[in-house]
Formats: sequence, C-alpha cells, structure tokens
Amino acid sequence: MARVAVRHRSSVVSDYFAENSHILWTAIDSWRCTVLSKKTVGWRVAKMSSRFEWVVEGKSSGPNPAYDVDLWSDPRAAVVPTIGAIVPHWYLIVPRRRAPCIRALSRGERIQTLELAREVADRFSGEQRCAAFFEHGAAVANSPVGCGTDQAHLHAALLDFDLMGRVLSESPEFSWLPAKTDDPWADIPKGADYYLLLSGARVLWAEAPRQLSQFFRRHIASGAGLSNQWDYRKWPHPANSRRAGALLGPSSPGQEQRG
Repeated sequence: MARVAVRHRSSVVSDYFAENSHILWTAIDSWRCTVLSKKTVGWRVAKMSSRFEWVVEGKSSGPNPAYDVDLWSDPRAAVVPTIGAIVPHWYLIVPRRRAPCIRALSRGERIQTLELAREVADRFSGEQRCAAFFEHGAAVANSPVGCGTDQAHLHAALLDFDLMGRVLSESPEFSWLPAKTDDPWADIPKGADYYLLLSGARVLWAEAPRQLSQFFRRHIASGAGLSNQWDYRKWPHPANSRRAGALLGPSSPGQEQRG
C-alpha cells in the first residue's frame, strides 16, 4: 500500500513539472548564472552558462524542449519562442555570441540581429498587426532591467495595438531619444542599462530611470487586456508559445535546411 502511495505522489510531482517546466528551468538559470559588476566601464561577459548557452554553443535546441528550440536555424542568431507569450506572434532573436545585451555586440552583429528580427516579422506581413522590436538592455547579469536570461536577445512581436504610443503616454518619467534605424544601439552609452523600442518608422531608446523588470511586457499585457499577466514566471502562456512555434516553424528557412 505504501509503495502505491509513493508511486502516486511521484506521478503527481512529475505531472506538475511537465506542465510548469518554465519554473524549474528559470530557477536553474538563476542558480547557474554569474553576477557581473560594473567596476570598470563596459561589460564583463559571464563565464558560467545562461538559459541560452545552447545557442552560444551552436546547438539547435536546449534543455527545455517546450521553449529551447531554434525555429529558424540561421548563422546570425537563433529564433526561439518566448516564455510568457501574451500574444501568439512573439519571438526572441538570440545572438550566437555571449553578451549581456545587444549593445555589447559589434556593429555588424547588431545590424544582423535586427535584420533577422525584421525577416521573421515579414513572414506575417499579410496580417493586420504592427511589428514591434524591443529590448530590455541589461548591462550586467541579474539586473532587474533584464528578463533574467543573462544573454542578449531582441524581442519581435506582432501586436494589434500601438505599443510605442502606449509606452510614451504611460511612461512620462522616461527621457526617450531617437535612434538610427539600421543600428539603434550606436548612440547608447557603453555600460548603460537601457530600454529600446522600434515600431514602424520610429526608433526610440532611453536609459532606465529606475530598474523595472519586464518593462515592455507590462505594457503589452495592458494593451492585450491582461494587465496582471505580464510576469512570464507566473504567466507562461504555454498555448501561445506553442502556437508561435507552429506558426513559424513548419515552413521557416531553418526547418527546410534541417529537413
């Protein structure tokens, strides 16, 4: 009887982690990452692995099969579904070189990352949605400004509302500055925490006046009518993440190459 009970409890635990794997992997990532300092100007690159270490190592998938999968297979960067996809068309463009933020990459790498993000959005150009590209640019690991991955990545999302208009109207304390369309990171001070947003023909960036976690996710959740569901750790939205993979994966260039 005792053995049956033990097996039952084990099954319950197994089912829980199968459904909530993002919680387990987020905890592991936090334990594995290295805290970086800004004692000198610039960035120090973590020697220990982040959630996207598999991307840096050139692999096509990582330890979490639900989210750690490259949908594009491009040498410039990996394209992966995001945990906490409030909307279905939401992807992360992850450079293949270890860096805390995209500003820390070379100019050529930054331009290539943005080009790939635009190519992903162009796949859905026939849909009546606005493409938005944004980054929570954390200069160091474990910064509240970042998303907790400790690896540079650019968000690409298709939205049915004006994210830039919402951000500008709801964040009056931010001093937003225009940026270049080809390399928006060029004028951002080295070693700064920043937020970057591209939408339509407009490109804006701002240094973080306060370290606010998941800044753009909060505004997207509000625009989608899900104001309290911005935190990906509490609201992973797995159905939207799966749909993102299905929408992009089957006919993406990467899938054809792996075919």
